[in-house]
Amino acid sequence: MSQKNSNFKPVMSVVIPTCDRRTQTLACVESLLVQTIEDIEIIVVDDGSKDGTADAVEYLGDRRIKVLRNMRNKGANASRNRGGLEASSKLVGFLDSDCVTYTDWVENFLPTFDD
Repeated sequence: MSQKNSNFKPVMSVVIPTCDRRTQTLACVESLLVQTIEDIEIIVVDDGSKDGTADAVEYLGDRRIKVLRNMRNKGANASRNRGGLEASSKLVGFLDSDCVTYTDWVENFLPTFDD
């Protein structure tokens, strides 16, 4: 699991389940790392990949990334649930590993949940 900064308080957690999609997952995570709102937590749940997906994501070395590993494939829904349970924010969004977001995706997403 990636290091976690205990002082980091994300406004949103984004869960990405993945399995054997190293290239797509890296593109997805990298699109989140350049968001106009930086205070997000990115939770990648590697569902038993054999292609080094989790290692590649951890290699990015960003404090906002948390990598969880399922030792055996449990399926996307179980991985989403695990990521949601590990989220540090009350607001949790979900992306598929092949999604690449616009740089203002989080900024446009957050007002939907304002009081």
